[in-house]
Amino acid sequence: MCGLCFQRNLRRIRKYQRGREQQEKEGKEGSGKKSVENVENLDKMECKFKLNSYKMVYVFKSEDYMYRRTALLRAHQSHERVSKRLHQRFQAWVDKWAKEHVTHEMAANTSKWLMGEDLEGLLPCTTTCNKEILHFMSINKYRVKYGATFKAP
Repeated sequence: MCGLCFQRNLRRIRKYQRGREQQEKEGKEGSGKKSVENVENLDKMECKFKLNSYKMVYVFKSEDYMYRRTALLRAHQSHERVSKRLHQRFQAWVDKWAKEHVTHEMAANTSKWLMGEDLEGLLPCTTTCNKEILHFMSINKYRVKYGATFKAP
């Protein structure tokens, strides 16, 4: 968030807080404690800042969020480590499931099907498998090329 936006939003927050204080003050002077409770029930959104403890704060009446100055940098630095750890956990689950539910023959048939080999009733094509790195992970990207007489479906 740019400095100007931050100042503008901070001014909005302070203006809102001054308005709330004024409403509470008028409520106490007027009909007592009951009206103050009604004011608080009308507006459920509050914005409080607790130094050294907040991670992310929603800015009142806007779609903006305020982060600690170093939060985004630290998130960017840890993204690769977190992504790899989550992928490893998921891959361990997939491998365990496949070991229990998929036979070697099923795996071979799936591989042949992906590569377009030994299957009757399909359009003639050439399938290539290229390894690519996507979000720190090695993936297989399959590309299918059909003959000149056939167009891709």
